[in-house]
Amino acid sequence: MSYLSVTGILNRVREEDLYYRYCGVDVNNPIKVNPTRTEGACSLKVHKVVDRIRWSDFGQGIYNADVFDMIQLVKGWSFYETLIRINTDYNLGFDYSKKYQVDISMDNIPLSNDYIIDKYKGDDSSVIDVVLNKYNNVHVYPKDDLRYWSTGCITKRELQREKVYSISVVLLNGTPIWHYHKKNPIFLYLETNLQGRWKKLYKPLETNKKNKWLSNIKYGNDFLYGYGKELDADYLIITKSKKDYMVLYYILGLNTKYIQSESVIPTDRIIDEVWKKYQRIYILFDNDESGVGASTNLAQITEWIPIQYPLDLGIKDTFECVVKYGLDKTVEILTQLL
Repeated sequence: MSYLSVTGILNRVREEDLYYRYCGVDVNNPIKVNPTRTEGACSLKVHKVVDRIRWSDFGQGIYNADVFDMIQLVKGWSFYETLIRINTDYNLGFDYSKKYQVDISMDNIPLSNDYIIDKYKGDDSSVIDVVLNKYNNVHVYPKDDLRYWSTGCITKRELQREKVYSISVVLLNGTPIWHYHKKNPIFLYLETNLQGRWKKLYKPLETNKKNKWLSNIKYGNDFLYGYGKELDADYLIITKSKKDYMVLYYILGLNTKYIQSESVIPTDRIIDEVWKKYQRIYILFDNDESGVGASTNLAQITEWIPIQYPLDLGIKDTFECVVKYGLDKTVEILTQLL
C-alpha cells in the first residue's frame, strides 16, 4: 500500500494539470489573472526550478512557491486536505489513514481513537473520524475561525473552556466528507453528561441544514448542559445551543444552561430539579417557526416561561443579536424580556 505524499502525486499527475484544474492557471501561456488575489495588479511569475514549476508573487511576499501552495491559497484548504482532494479527484488510490492518527494530548483532550461518532445515519457499521486543525502537532484556531466567533464576542478563552475545537477534515469510513474552508468552518463540541462523553460536529455557516450537524449524543433529555457553573440567581435561562450559552453565560453574565436541540423534552427528573432551585425559568429558543413551536410545547409540559427576540429585530437568537446590535443593546433587549 502506497501512502499519500507530494512525491507520490507528482509521479502520477502533471503539475501543469494541477495548476489548471484547481487554480485556472495555464502555465504555458502568459498569465493575465492572478488567482491568489481578489484584487490588485497581476504580479504572478511562474518559472521552472529543477523539474518543478514554481511561482512567486512579490507583492504578497511569496517566493518560489509550488502548486500545492497555490491550491491552498485559491481554495482555502489545508495542506493535507489539498493532498486528499487531489487523491480523490484523480482516483489515485493512495492510503492516508496513517496521516490522520491525531495526537492532541498536549491539548488535554482525548486522543484520536476517542473521536469516533457511530451510527451515522442509522448505519451501525459507519464510523466518523475527525482531524483537528493543527500547527506543529498542536491544535490551533485559524484566524478566520476566531474572527467568526468574535462577531458574537466569543474569544479563544471561551472556546477552550467549552471544549470547542477547529476541524480540518471529517472522514466517513476513511473517506473525506467535510473539508475545512474559511467560509465554511467545522467545529467539534465535546459534551459530557451523566452517561459519558459525546461528540457533535457543527458547521455554523453551512446553508444546507441537513449537512450542518453530525452527533452521537445520547441521553440528551436527561441533562442540562452547563452543570456546575450556576450563578447565584433566582432565575435560569434555558437556551438551545452551546453557542448561545457561551454568549449568555460568559459574555453577558446571565445564569444559563442549554439543551442539545429545540426538539429535546427534558425528563421529569430535570424539570423537578430546576424548579427546586429557581423561581423563574425561561425558555429562550430561536424566534422562527420551529423555535416558537418548540418553546410553546415545552412551556406547556414544564410551566417554564417562553421568551423570544422580537421579529422586527431581524435576528433569531442571542449570537445574532450581539453580532447585529452589540452587547449593550442585547442586554437592553434581554432585560425587557426577562
